[in-house]
Amino acid sequence: MPLLLAYRLLSNPGSKLSVHGGISPGIANLRKDNYNDIILEAILLPPAEKRHRKIDYALPLVVDFQQHLAPRLSLHLAAEYLLGLNNSFSDNYGSRFGVLSSFDNSRVSRLSIVTGLTLSLDK
Repeated sequence: MPLLLAYRLLSNPGSKLSVHGGISPGIANLRKDNYNDIILEAILLPPAEKRHRKIDYALPLVVDFQQHLAPRLSLHLAAEYLLGLNNSFSDNYGSRFGVLSSFDNSRVSRLSIVTGLTLSLDK
């Protein structure tokens, strides 16, 4: 669940433009990859549950635009960049040598674009 602050850049009766930023903690509920299918020796590559962190943090940056099309219908466009703040791999993943020993900077970032129509059901 991200904690965001929003600042509205444009607001008129027909449209809204705002930016959002904050912090987003994440909890890994499934840590799986296919490295163990390739490398069978456990000393070189411990299981994925031991290699990846359980909790990570990211910085979401969002630009959000809404345009009213009808009294209860709006067009919604948003772009979100999620910047990873910590490494995905755990500091104690079991092996200090071998395949994953050089992954010191494994932060995950992503860009997503959201489009949609919003139908308001309130009176």
